[in-house]
Amino acid sequence: MSYLELNLDPFITLWKEVNNSVIHPLNLLNYVESTYSGGVCFTYHPNIPLFSEISTIKKLTSARINIKINSDIDNLKKVFSLEPDVITIINKNNLYDAVHLPSKMIKKIIKEGEENDIPVIPRVNPKLDNLKQTYKMDCSDVVITTNKLSTIDSQDEFNQLLGLYAKCYRIAHKNNLRISFGGNLNKRLILAIKKLMEPEFFTVGDFVLSQAIIRGIETTLRETVELIEK
Repeated sequence: MSYLELNLDPFITLWKEVNNSVIHPLNLLNYVESTYSGGVCFTYHPNIPLFSEISTIKKLTSARINIKINSDIDNLKKVFSLEPDVITIINKNNLYDAVHLPSKMIKKIIKEGEENDIPVIPRVNPKLDNLKQTYKMDCSDVVITTNKLSTIDSQDEFNQLLGLYAKCYRIAHKNNLRISFGGNLNKRLILAIKKLMEPEFFTVGDFVLSQAIIRGIETTLRETVELIEK
């Protein structure tokens, strides 16, 4: 069974621009809880009040809390103090926020996570060697970007790339490596992936925000959860 992980980043960006309490990220958690979403994620920014209220977040939701950070030890230690359920390592300088493997720094960060009892997950592009490297670092989970899949118009090219995702999924599953997908996901992509795979999480942000503006956040979240779970 797959779960929705709501990416709060686009909501945080909008909230910073309009400064409206109605779309405050903390207020979204009530909807996340009521729709039984599996988790929330957001990128670490020390200047956003959201992070000083992490203890409040934990009281408001039983959903998994995933904080995304660049591969930097100093940031890692700051995030450790917030005690999230999981940390995802990203590369903000990469087009799709994916990290490059192999990497001694990421290996060190994953080991630090193990010592602090907080799983660290790398976000990578869909390449078989990335799965091999992730497995060698004793990770239990990996996030694979779906951004490129969202840019393809040709059905043949789309099916070919989707086949690569399916191959990555099968290899990960065979090696007890839990796999999640995220990056410009929408209804079409989720349905296409669901026909072939059952990832741990679908990380969705922009699609939920755009639909929420039209249909309301609670309705949109509920329908997205139903889409992922069916």
